[in-house]
Amino acid sequence: MDNKLQKAIQLFQNKKFAKSQLILKKINTSKPTYASVELEAVCLAEQKQFKLAAIKFEQSLLLSSNKTEKTNAINNLASTYLKVNDWKLAAKHLEEIVTLGSNTASFEA
Repeated sequence: MDNKLQKAIQLFQNKKFAKSQLILKKINTSKPTYASVELEAVCLAEQKQFKLAAIKFEQSLLLSSNKTEKTNAINNLASTYLKVNDWKLAAKHLEEIVTLGSNTASFEA
């Protein structure tokens, strides 16, 4: 893992969201990854910058490479829209999660 990303994670874990977000912003300008963009979005959400967080969660969704990442990004989008009382968009994203879940292999009980 990149040293800068590791530093941003440490700052985040110590609840230094603004400092972590500054490092992540630099990383994401040159080499955005799902993890770095998602963490930047969470930092923004922790700072109550929900509109910017939603934009970053959308970007992380585009960078997601598997179902777990995609589900996580969509769930975070839904949570962000709930925080700003945008029930319609929150419901849309929650429905996407249900659809993703229904695409898994079924089993008989």
